[in-house]
Amino acid sequence: MDHVFEGERHPQISAVRFQHRLLQALTCGGATIEAVTTPPIAPYPRSRHWWVTGAEYELSGVGVRGRQISGPNLPVVRLFVRLIQSVRHGLPALRQPCEGILVYSVHTPLLAAALVLKRLRRVPVFVFIPDLPTFMGGPSNPLKRLMKRIDDVLIRRLLGHTDGAFPITEGIGRDWLARGPRYSAVEGVSDEAAAVLSGARANGAYIFRGAHRPRLLYTGALSEVITFAHAFHRSAIDASLVFMGGGEELDQLQKLSAVDPRIAVKPFTVGAEFAREVERADFLLNPRDPSWTGAAYSFPSKLFEYLQAGKPIISTRLPGIPADYFTIFRPVDLTDQRSFDASLESAVRVEEDPERVWAAAELLGQRLTSASVGAKLLNCMREWTA
Repeated sequence: MDHVFEGERHPQISAVRFQHRLLQALTCGGATIEAVTTPPIAPYPRSRHWWVTGAEYELSGVGVRGRQISGPNLPVVRLFVRLIQSVRHGLPALRQPCEGILVYSVHTPLLAAALVLKRLRRVPVFVFIPDLPTFMGGPSNPLKRLMKRIDDVLIRRLLGHTDGAFPITEGIGRDWLARGPRYSAVEGVSDEAAAVLSGARANGAYIFRGAHRPRLLYTGALSEVITFAHAFHRSAIDASLVFMGGGEELDQLQKLSAVDPRIAVKPFTVGAEFAREVERADFLLNPRDPSWTGAAYSFPSKLFEYLQAGKPIISTRLPGIPADYFTIFRPVDLTDQRSFDASLESAVRVEEDPERVWAAAELLGQRLTSASVGAKLLNCMREWTA
């Protein structure tokens, strides 16, 4: 799969990992899966691939057989190709008894194809919603924004004909599926994070010992983080703040770092260098601005990576993050400067009740396992179609 992402400006590696974990959860729940997929890449010429080659595959360790559809990866054309090819390969897969079709993401051609198959084969259709098209892709031109609004209306109508949905946040279900199908929010699945959470007490995870000046590290896209950076710059807190990544707010962050020695901005790295940065950090940080328009509809997938590291986590109170995460996370309030100063000072203090954190970590760990999430998904599907 790595060669498919060659030349991509924003490779969707995390999306592929998420799909893999979702499939693993379903198989842990006892499901047998046949997948029809297309790689999450930009259209040519933004991607170097003008043609996607079809191939059969099997996901090792998961037991899922799949078929990658083929066709031209050209703007607009690829949408119709995906619809036709998905129906073409879906029909023979549905000759055997099937409990339902699960569509990953609200991608119009795939959702439309699933509903065609529903009509032809009389099988229920469910949708997993990891994000909303309206808030994908960052800044765009007026034509692209218009197309997104049209797509939004079309998707909402298509969703009304499905049998159930699994949005990544409760906000998507509450605001976006108000007239749509039944839903149950599922923010993700991670056996790796669950293992660290479950072993937190034994390993002393998520606790700050306070031996030195605290170092905060953020890794990821530099978008919707400048509000936190400005608040930190205005504060008098004795701590260091490291941003690691790239994005639309890079220039502003670099200007802040030039006048505030507590703030550093570094390019994103991988492998041993990245591991060293994480090891040096006392806290891993989610500084995303809760006032961002899409905050209620987003769950930062990097939080699972943070949980795997076993470091204490500081986070703004994004409405898309379930409340039980904040029994472990240390919250920061961006409402005003006074609230920010008080909450960040509290967040970087030595933990006075580690037992409380470890007990909460154990409970969250049980909820994030493949077995737990898979059982929830399958139980909902069966209940909705009983």
